[in-house]
Amino acid sequence: MIIYDEMKSQSDLIVWWNKMLADARHSYPLADFSLLDKNFKMNVCVDIGCNIGAFSYLASPHFKKVISFEPGYLTSVVARTKINQKEKMKNVFIHNLAVGKNTGEILKLRCDSNNGSFSSGNSSVVYESSVDEYELTTTVSLEKVFELCESDFIDYLKIDCEGSEYDILLNKDLSNIGIIVGEIHGHPVKYFEEAKKELLDHVSGNFNIVSTKHNFFAVNKQFNIDPLSFFHGIIHEA
Repeated sequence: MIIYDEMKSQSDLIVWWNKMLADARHSYPLADFSLLDKNFKMNVCVDIGCNIGAFSYLASPHFKKVISFEPGYLTSVVARTKINQKEKMKNVFIHNLAVGKNTGEILKLRCDSNNGSFSSGNSSVVYESSVDEYELTTTVSLEKVFELCESDFIDYLKIDCEGSEYDILLNKDLSNIGIIVGEIHGHPVKYFEEAKKELLDHVSGNFNIVSTKHNFFAVNKQFNIDPLSFFHGIIHEA
């Protein structure tokens, strides 16, 4: 179990929560999308890479249920404590699992160091690390995520998983997802622009997309919702 620097004291954790909350508000637009298209349902939201739960917390009032995945044990415990115990949000379900290409793999969740400190936002199951710290985590595939949601349609998928987005989304059927909002990280072996193009090209088969350098907002073409209208809710890179 990795002990991250931002979680070593109650005051540090509060600062980290407020930072994550601000980042989530800025990066992942939330609204009652059913007001824009009556066919869009606010039923199931999936949070891949929920960290300490800031986005799941924000999504809870909007959706009937939020299914969240966090590979780090301690971060998942913090998320459950904050959301389920303190805030009493009963429609958020947090799984201590990594989402990947396949179900049932045991992978190393590696912790990288940023200026000598360990940050939970730097943990990844696909990147090599400059330090020896890691914990083991179990993977589930996108197909298994649908099973855990007990639904054949995910209305809103948020994904921020430090490079695993390629394994999760590429060569997968995305037609039964309404909106995908996520971060695009460097690929572990391919050039970034090449990997990014491949990913967005695949998503564009079913979605209208607006993207910045490292973020994208995609709406399934079956819905009359313009992703450009939410463009300014996504982080812009200088």
